[in-house]
Amino acid sequence: MAKQIANVAAAGATKSPDAGERLDSWGEIALYLNCEIRTAQRWEEEGLPVHRLQVQKQGRVYAYKSELDEWRRKRDPRWESEPKVHDPVEQVKNLRQAPGSWIRTLSGVVRKRAVVVLLSAALITSVYLGWHHLKLVPSQKVLAVLPFVNLSGDQQQEYFSDGFTDEMIAELARLQPSNLGVIARTSVMSYKGTHKSIDEIGHELHADYILEGSIMRDANRVRIIAQLIQVGDQTHLWADSYERSLEDILSLQRDVAEAIAGQIQIKLTSQERSRLAGARKVNIKAYDAYSLGRFHWNKRTPQEITTAMEYFQQAIREDANYAVAYAGLADAYALLGSVPNDGMLLVSPCPWRRPMPPRLSRSITHWPKPTFPSPTRSSPSIGKGRRQRSTSSKRSNLTPATPPDINGTRCT
Repeated sequence: MAKQIANVAAAGATKSPDAGERLDSWGEIALYLNCEIRTAQRWEEEGLPVHRLQVQKQGRVYAYKSELDEWRRKRDPRWESEPKVHDPVEQVKNLRQAPGSWIRTLSGVVRKRAVVVLLSAALITSVYLGWHHLKLVPSQKVLAVLPFVNLSGDQQQEYFSDGFTDEMIAELARLQPSNLGVIARTSVMSYKGTHKSIDEIGHELHADYILEGSIMRDANRVRIIAQLIQVGDQTHLWADSYERSLEDILSLQRDVAEAIAGQIQIKLTSQERSRLAGARKVNIKAYDAYSLGRFHWNKRTPQEITTAMEYFQQAIREDANYAVAYAGLADAYALLGSVPNDGMLLVSPCPWRRPMPPRLSRSITHWPKPTFPSPTRSSPSIGKGRRQRSTSSKRSNLTPATPPDINGTRCT
């Protein structure tokens, strides 16, 4: 058997034009022809000069470059004018530049390299754009307003200190939300009366700055002490005290907000400065009632919400133009529908209305029958020569109107 294989190999060697021109696999043949292996195997059925060598049960193929060139010359006469370059990279360039050539699939190695290059370019572009964005857009600074401490010594004044804290949070949050973020009230109120350090509170709230202070009210005068602390090194950036009339409490809050904005380098626009300078005086009684309403509203129980509604109504009665009191009343009604209200008794079904006097209530039960004016001669519904009916006959045919519901089951 070995002798037979040697004879076949010797015969193939004698027929070969040149041993250096021999291609010993389908891969080498396909690479030489600038095509895929499947295409080369299909061309074998069309007469591609491929030789086969049978070794036991395995078969091998080989071909000669001169025979392949002759076959291609007979198959496509234009092939003689094309440059015969056997470098894979140059073959790909020639295939793309040659007129009438078709696009062939690149090898796996070239495809992988192309994917790596594209991914690298995408990564470099994303990193550059991200750095450019961070360079142009300043990072947002975060401020936490801790509950102001009540120094009046009267626990009944807790509503006033909590209300001042709420309004300072709202005032600071309106400055520039894109540059200054203010921690919500629910998060900071849990630190009321805490003994934690500034560093602990700042890291728990992820805040860069903390505003803390104290407040004391004496009749219609109010005095506050506020200080701004940087969490990073726990140093005081700013501290000041203010004493104003209670009527000017809004201007006091805006003065504090403007001072804090300057300390943490928030540049206010002219519109924001004009808004801060345009604070109006408040009605002291209306402000007190509103602060009490917010104090009870924040407890979020049905009974407390009902009490808050009464205070909001009182604030509206004191100052009909006090917009925040209407907003508080709307918040109370909105919250009332989302809390459990089993066993809750409202003071009245329409709390913003005063109760009806008993004498007026009795008079409404005897609701008068409606009267209609007598038609005139110019009325188009009365024709000429028709007899007019008297008003009394009309009134006798009408049924009494239903009196309105005064038992408190609905409000109109």
